[in-house]
Amino acid sequence: MFLSHFLLRAYNKSRGVKMKISVCLIARNEEEVIGRCLESISVFADEIIVVDTGSIDKTKKIAGGFTEKIFDFEWINDFSAARNYAFSKACGDYLMWVDADDVAERKDGEKINELKKEKNPADTYMMKYYAGVDKRGNPTFEFYRERLLKNCPSAKFTGFVHECIPPFGMIKYSDIKIVHKKEKTGNPARNLDIYNYHIARGAVLNERETYYYAKEFFYLQRYDKCKEWLEKYFTMDNLYAPDEWDALLTCFCCYEKTGENGGEKYLFKALEKFGPDSRILCFLGDYYKKRLKISEAENYYKMSLLCDVKRSGFFEDRKYDFLEPCLRLVALYFECGEYLKAKDYHLLSKKRFPEDPSVIFNDKFFK
Repeated sequence: MFLSHFLLRAYNKSRGVKMKISVCLIARNEEEVIGRCLESISVFADEIIVVDTGSIDKTKKIAGGFTEKIFDFEWINDFSAARNYAFSKACGDYLMWVDADDVAERKDGEKINELKKEKNPADTYMMKYYAGVDKRGNPTFEFYRERLLKNCPSAKFTGFVHECIPPFGMIKYSDIKIVHKKEKTGNPARNLDIYNYHIARGAVLNERETYYYAKEFFYLQRYDKCKEWLEKYFTMDNLYAPDEWDALLTCFCCYEKTGENGGEKYLFKALEKFGPDSRILCFLGDYYKKRLKISEAENYYKMSLLCDVKRSGFFEDRKYDFLEPCLRLVALYFECGEYLKAKDYHLLSKKRFPEDPSVIFNDKFFK
């Protein structure tokens, strides 16, 4: 398969033919969103592969309006297995993956069409992922994902859950984005159940899997179990920096949720290892405010306000970029009876984020 692919790619390159992109997705009972997704990617997709893992609704019928390449795959509690099966059905010289509730906006589709003309294409294209957006479509949470990859043996997902492809070869970062538009909530314990399914059958979790396994306990408010698994994670070698950074913040949050003291050490460790970050400084402000150390809380909130969240934050959580420090200072000063200072920071937040629900709520106190 791969030999013929490489020969075809070399032949096309010699003729100046632009890259062909196969867009692959897996789906199950996604009738509400899959049409929107497929319509958005049809702007640039040379081939669309849909792998269905057991739909009982109209998912496959809707997908059939966009592609004939629809395949069934028996669900085996392994997202990587399903995605890799989708990749195995692709004929394009580049592979792109999306979820059924993702959307490529028109301007981004046009950018991908331009990217296809590159004379020296990369092996891995990292693209922005808007995991959360506000009412105006502005990102509230974004990060890069390995989105477009050369069709070769290295393009292979790993991980039962939170699957990923380790970037390989020449890597390029692009401003092209995919937007996640989730319309429904699923089983909150699904991912934990999948991990437990494989652990019961002898699977040993690696560093990344241990981190995500711990996070699943956090999402389910099982904070003691989360701490237990994060401590195991911290003892492991070759930790991925973004995961370690988030794990330290998560461990702090577990201490706060359970009312235990000592969690601040994880924030200071994150500052020491990764440098200033708006979110860490906000959390430290919260820590000291909760313990009525107002001066310390004020200082950390102000430092957070001056700190670019993107300096060391691996995930761009936009609410911590100016807005959250402002809101926290409004609340701090208001509770301390310093209403003029509270109003000053409210007006700052209102100027930049007039439609934010928290800003609108605060506004009635300063009329």
